[in-house]
Amino acid sequence: MKSDSSPHSNVGLIYYMTERFPAARQHWSAAVEFGHDLPARSHRSLIIDGKFADAQTQLEDYTKKTPEDEDGWLMLGDVYRALGNDSAARVTDARAAQIAPEYVGLKRPNLKTLRGAVPRHPPGTQRQQQVRLRPVRLPRSLFSRFIWRKAITENLATR
Repeated sequence: MKSDSSPHSNVGLIYYMTERFPAARQHWSAAVEFGHDLPARSHRSLIIDGKFADAQTQLEDYTKKTPEDEDGWLMLGDVYRALGNDSAARVTDARAAQIAPEYVGLKRPNLKTLRGAVPRHPPGTQRQQQVRLRPVRLPRSLFSRFIWRKAITENLATR
């Protein structure tokens, strides 16, 4: 029986939005393990690794293939901002707003902090040990409400 990868993918997105990039990577990796259709070296991991030019290329291809995915447009805008192309970022944000108006005004992560980021805990320390994630089964409707509530609450708390 195939596990549902969407909870890990969605939680990873929440961590990404709140600039908790290591936790986002952990959940996105778990989503791939549970059968998410993104490749392991997707635009998501390229962004977190600070490889914005490569992520831009992948996201541009991705948004051409799946123009209805607002998250793809928003992440492309994040990458454009990190590369200093604010006008292109505004265009992609507007495209995402056409698809999902509820995303308008949400605080976007500052990816510039990823360039040359030094891990808080050096390799080999106890804090850096990876936590093994267990699959959690939740009804999609319940989980979606939780995701939106958490994202909106954290977004409003940072303003």
